[in-house]
Amino acid sequence: MSVLLQSESMSLPLFYTVLAWLILPGFLLGVSLRLRGLILVSATPLFSVAQIGLVALASAYLPLPDLRLSVAIFALLFSFLVYLLTRRVLYLPPLCLPSHTLPYKLILFFSSLATSAVTGITFAQALGDLNISPSLWDLQFHNNVARWISDTNNASPLVVSSFAGGRPPQPGAFYPNALHLLAALSQLGNIMAAVNTVQIVMVSLFGAGVVCAAATLFPRHIWVPPLTALLAVDFIAFNSKLHATGGRWAFGFGFALTGWFIALLAALWRRSQDTHTRGQSFFQIIIPVIAAYGAVGLGHAGALYLMGFIVIPAAFSALLHPVSPNPPKILNLIGLSLAILIFAGILAYGGLTVNAIAYPQISGPITALIEAVSGGEMSVWYPLNNPLASPSLAILSILGILGCALRPRMRWLLISYLLAVCLYVAAVYTHLPWYFLLHPLYNDRTRTASLLSLVAPLLIVAGIETLFQRSQSFLGEGWKRHLALSIPLVAIVLAFFHPGGILRSQERYEIVNSAARVSKHDLLDNQEVTFMKSFAHSHPSLGIIGHPASGAPLYYAVTGIKALPRYTSLNLNQSETQLLEKIDRVFEDPSVCQMLKDNKIGYFYYDAELYRSGDVGSTNFYKPLRNLENERKNLKLVAADGKNSIYQFPCGWIK
Repeated sequence: MSVLLQSESMSLPLFYTVLAWLILPGFLLGVSLRLRGLILVSATPLFSVAQIGLVALASAYLPLPDLRLSVAIFALLFSFLVYLLTRRVLYLPPLCLPSHTLPYKLILFFSSLATSAVTGITFAQALGDLNISPSLWDLQFHNNVARWISDTNNASPLVVSSFAGGRPPQPGAFYPNALHLLAALSQLGNIMAAVNTVQIVMVSLFGAGVVCAAATLFPRHIWVPPLTALLAVDFIAFNSKLHATGGRWAFGFGFALTGWFIALLAALWRRSQDTHTRGQSFFQIIIPVIAAYGAVGLGHAGALYLMGFIVIPAAFSALLHPVSPNPPKILNLIGLSLAILIFAGILAYGGLTVNAIAYPQISGPITALIEAVSGGEMSVWYPLNNPLASPSLAILSILGILGCALRPRMRWLLISYLLAVCLYVAAVYTHLPWYFLLHPLYNDRTRTASLLSLVAPLLIVAGIETLFQRSQSFLGEGWKRHLALSIPLVAIVLAFFHPGGILRSQERYEIVNSAARVSKHDLLDNQEVTFMKSFAHSHPSLGIIGHPASGAPLYYAVTGIKALPRYTSLNLNQSETQLLEKIDRVFEDPSVCQMLKDNKIGYFYYDAELYRSGDVGSTNFYKPLRNLENERKNLKLVAADGKNSIYQFPCGWIK
């Protein structure tokens, strides 16, 4: 993955710092638990995120002196405890799957590396300058939360709502903050670069996880990893469409772990069917399962919810189609019950608490079906504007459906795929009775479509494998048997070429870049960052207030000094709301100066360049800011640099 560093503004130390936090804690725990091979590889990122999350959760009730030190100490102590249990108390053997040949391992490694590099490089290039925030909705929030965690060590997902609402830190509603935690742990002085780098790494990690999942589910054939690697790039709902809006980056972090989640659960399930060591390995199975669910849930509950559409059909299949003479029925029932319980719990909680958006219809049912099978989700929004985005992917999807239908033990994957298609059709058509299932996902189309990016590659690989094996049986022994290899080879060729470029590279780039960098409508640029730092250095005691679509909200992420609003959604406490409502009366109403003093705000930030031309919500709510902009000639100008200027409020207490 180091080829990602070819991106012009990618920081080498930052990149490896992110990887270190994602790999080292989990690898140490996995080795202590005596996991080996593909099980260890699949568990590593999940174990790391789960341990970081445990420390963060504890911080709501046990103040941490330093987040990095706390995570490091916890990882070491917990791994040492597990080491003692496995080797001195339980005397557990190594837990691994049957070993692959060296050529297979090399192909698996390089396939995972290649799919990570291809998706990561394109995403990094599309974001542009990685030292500053792209102009994507809610990235003001994500950068500011990461800065807040880094500055205060208030790392718990239970206290993020306190920052969002401008309240003192205290446990409240759960907000998935794995993205912000990893950025806070990894940052080397620039929180925006850290957030960008973390998300690039996670987008890269997703494809490698899908490849590992395929290698675990279909371990017999050497062509499985390269075919999966190509397909993980081709289905672009996750690696580009989801990430064209910053508000979905937290979900993207969680969903990036789902390939590893499926790989780990599949590997543990295969291992649990061994009657000789089943009792010995129970401890080694239950910890990874808990960590896997916890890691994906900390990333985003919506990602964990979508896993129910895969795990539940798979668990039913394990009961109906056992692979061993004496299957662990109790263990399989426990797995099924856990999956149903988590799925139902998130569905119920989401239905009661999530303020889902009433999105309009954007596709008819037939169009939506074509989009789903060809990787053309939400085609009306994107450059090609063609529901049949890739005839190659449509052909491969149909072959996958056919192959899985012919293979009883793989029909669970066909069911998962059909469920994903049905969810997507409901998301863009909206007039279907199961539309309520999207409520935990905010009825969001791109979150829903991401499930196809995971399930479709696995379905195609399963189908191609079935057709390959059927062809081998039909051709019989001898040289003719090798003709069956033409099936996966043709599939690999089809996976390369699409209307959106080889591996849809141009399409993936344009989808993200057209949203992330918009000339004359960006959130901020490097000149503005320098301006902010210079002003904060000479005026460190008081914060600023400015238009939510300007660079003002990111003043906190850049300098660590208070800025209002904190992000475009204008989530404010009562005092801040009153200040915003009356800010244009500062010239005649002395109470406004007192409100400014109470909120430690001394300056007005003006930016001539506004994100989305200033259309970021209820315009009436920030009309007073617009009025103040028109009257800024009556304020004292204290700093200016091109399109940005800062004015001092006419209050006697401001020196």
